[in-house]
Amino acid sequence: MSWINVLLPELKSELERKNLGAIKELLKTLKPQDIAELVEELEDQEKVLVLRLLDKETIAHIFSELPPQEREELFRLFTRKEVADLLNELDPDDRARFFDELPAEMVKKLLTYLKPEEREVTQLLLNYPPDSVGHAMTPEMVELKPDMTVEDALKFIRENAPEKETIYVAYVTDKDGKLIGRITLADIVLASPERKIVEIMDPEPVKVRASDDREVAAELISKYDLLAIPVVDSEDKLLGIVTVDDVIDIIEEEATEDIHRLAAMEAPKIEEEYFRLKLGKRVKKRIPWLIGLLIAEIGTGTILKNYNAALSAVVALAYFIPMLTGTGGNVGSQAVTLVVRALAVGEINLKDFFRIVGLEFLGSLGIGIPLGVISFLISFGLTHNLQVSIAVGVALSLIVLVSNLIGLTLPFVFKIFKIDPAVASNPLISTLMDNIGLLIYFYVALFIIRSMGG
Repeated sequence: MSWINVLLPELKSELERKNLGAIKELLKTLKPQDIAELVEELEDQEKVLVLRLLDKETIAHIFSELPPQEREELFRLFTRKEVADLLNELDPDDRARFFDELPAEMVKKLLTYLKPEEREVTQLLLNYPPDSVGHAMTPEMVELKPDMTVEDALKFIRENAPEKETIYVAYVTDKDGKLIGRITLADIVLASPERKIVEIMDPEPVKVRASDDREVAAELISKYDLLAIPVVDSEDKLLGIVTVDDVIDIIEEEATEDIHRLAAMEAPKIEEEYFRLKLGKRVKKRIPWLIGLLIAEIGTGTILKNYNAALSAVVALAYFIPMLTGTGGNVGSQAVTLVVRALAVGEINLKDFFRIVGLEFLGSLGIGIPLGVISFLISFGLTHNLQVSIAVGVALSLIVLVSNLIGLTLPFVFKIFKIDPAVASNPLISTLMDNIGLLIYFYVALFIIRSMGG
């Protein structure tokens, strides 16, 4: 970014001169997110010097903005006390996410650096599966009681606000800790001081279970435009909240995972950024699927071998194989992408399958017939062979129909078997349609040639 190009030389110059006062003044003008970007460009000792000039809260904020490898490097550069202070200052959900990136032995060691209450909270979050709501939540929320007055609630919020993730939304629990309501700060501020919280709260808050997939929380926050969503256990006891900023991270991670799977690559771990990924890992993430697809492509050669006689008799049939298989792969990839995206954002679900098949069948005809006519004209213009041209046109229409239906069906099949629908990737559908498209083409060609006396 251009502002980094301006500030970085100035910062480095002050660091060389050890002008700590000037560095402090420069850092005061920047937000933690901006400082994090600058820190990434510094040498190791420069990073340590800059961060030691800041207060613990700001360092924790910067730390949560840094890429995983940068965080690990800083931990190696800091003293034990600095590491302990930083870990205890981090929000519990940020701390849990950082621990996810580390080897188990290191996590075990770092847990000993935490204060007892922070260790208990962190272990609670780490005990939930990585993709669950419980793993992504933070227990730092404002919890009110129904018999509090508005005046009492405001006093409680003022006293506890610094320790909480957000104060704009509060949650109401009964004597057993069960969630019974939700109330915004605006509701409290605008109400009369003597009114009871139970009188102005929303008694039916949107909530998620700690065991739910974290995507459920993201979908509900997006659907209801929430700043945060409460997390409860099986008995409706309030455990924590997932905030909108956490949801943005979740959406980014899930989208990255789906994009990799659509391209037939192993889904990345959160810490594996592009430029930091070693060559061995880069190869390992891509080659398993490619080997599988390569083996699947052997079917194409087998089909061509079995129909060698037809190709020898009518050589012109071979001219259009790439066009037909390529079109089938493209249509299937479009269908897979549309359905995977719709399933991911909750626009469709399993019960919509037959309705979608009906709609896409009509859509396939609307696409396939015009493409079939165009391919017939192209074929006839190149070969002046009516039999081959009809075979190409009819086959292409059928390939479009079949590839579209297979493309929309595969994600549903994977969903039924609780496999990520993104596994129905574009390379997979392309490979399938290479084989299926060739079979359709040769069956149609042989039928037409024989019917027309060829």
